[in-house]
Amino acid sequence: MTLASIPDVPLLHRATVLDPWAHRAGPIALGLAVLAVLVAGHRRLMLTLAGIGTVLAGLATWAATTRIEGLVPDAVDQAVFLGPIVQAFERRFAAEVMPQGVIMLGAGALVAAAGLVLIEARRSS
Repeated sequence: MTLASIPDVPLLHRATVLDPWAHRAGPIALGLAVLAVLVAGHRRLMLTLAGIGTVLAGLATWAATTRIEGLVPDAVDQAVFLGPIVQAFERRFAAEVMPQGVIMLGAGALVAAAGLVLIEARRSS
């Protein structure tokens, strides 16, 4: 007796491979960014690039949260058993990840602005 069949979607397999690293990704990225700024020959430029990279990551996060319904294949969304679970996940993902994307946008803009101000201060002195 089959209760439900889960469609074979490559996206689900790729997501399960990344899952063990998900909680470590933020601190690792922050540590690598700080290390890059510390060892760079042009620290002000690296600070600006780190800010721009954070803004781009925030934009990608924002885009993923606003378009999550389009990213998940319809075969998964319309599945009898799995569909309601995936739709609940989509709503929760959008509600919980969107604020993190906005924070990344703001923090990246501040870091990029600080780097640009330091670059300009260096040029004017």
